[in-house]
Amino acid sequence: MLEMLHFSHDIRATNDRIYKIRNIIDMLRKAFSESFYPYQKLCIDESLLLYKGRLSFKQYIPSKRSRFGIKSFILKTLMKPYLGKGHTLFVDNWYSSPALFNLLYNNYTNACGTVRKRRKGMPKIHDRLRKGEASFRSSKNLLVIKWTDKKDVYMLSTMHTSEFTTVSRHGGEKITEKPLCVSNYNDSMGAVDKADMVISTVSSTRKSLKWYRKFFFHLLDICVWNAYCLSKHKTQEAISMAKFQLELIREILEKYHKTTNYHQRTVNNNPLRLIERHFPSLYVPAGKNRKRRCVVCSANDKRRESRYECQNCNVGLCVDPCFKIYHTQLNY
Repeated sequence: MLEMLHFSHDIRATNDRIYKIRNIIDMLRKAFSESFYPYQKLCIDESLLLYKGRLSFKQYIPSKRSRFGIKSFILKTLMKPYLGKGHTLFVDNWYSSPALFNLLYNNYTNACGTVRKRRKGMPKIHDRLRKGEASFRSSKNLLVIKWTDKKDVYMLSTMHTSEFTTVSRHGGEKITEKPLCVSNYNDSMGAVDKADMVISTVSSTRKSLKWYRKFFFHLLDICVWNAYCLSKHKTQEAISMAKFQLELIREILEKYHKTTNYHQRTVNNNPLRLIERHFPSLYVPAGKNRKRRCVVCSANDKRRESRYECQNCNVGLCVDPCFKIYHTQLNY
């Protein structure tokens, strides 16, 4: 099946390393942005798809579970269409800088995130702090906080003060004090990691020599995750990701399956017969004939009639062994 996947006829003539699946990525990005308008809070983070093969742009991120792989910048939304509309952006220290946050502030967009202490434009905070203590510097638009936890943490924000808040952990057994900007950042930045965690439990990616094939299946997983989130938002129903994926497969099969005759083997080749629960029942005739032709026997050039049928599939079947064969084998 993998040999049938082909994405582009273009011969590489630019420095675009993902030219193989560039069209698919652009198509999905457009579909995602058109399907849902985001809430006030937006966040940007990176995601890593495990890949151990040779690849020039493979990266190493020690904080990620996979560590080696293909890095994607996961934007919970694209920023350009939402500037000037009062959104709040949460980012990590890969993006944060005083210059960027001032630019966002001037475009009516708040921002909060961790920041590297040596980033250009950052004030120097030399205060020696004990665990739980904080020191801050502020200007007209920006607040910089140095907070000591297990190590020094630098935060940059255009929307917070130096206020602290109480946070309970481990079911309320442990209560700690931390800056409000740190608490809001932790609550908002977990969306990408949560998505990666859930996707990993139902991932469709498989080992492949071609990186773009594996990345394509990863994109399909992201599509399913986004559809799952939209479904929960619209229906307000609590459903597991695995159950949603099964329902999605069922609906796709019902909508797009095609009846195919393999040497006139069957007139009902719906793949759903292989995943649903089926039980034999006595055939109740509308006329005088009290038996139905067995579809499995007919497919194998045998003329045999049975008093039993599968009402869900609306076919006649011998109880043994044709009933089992029909509901366990695609091509019988």
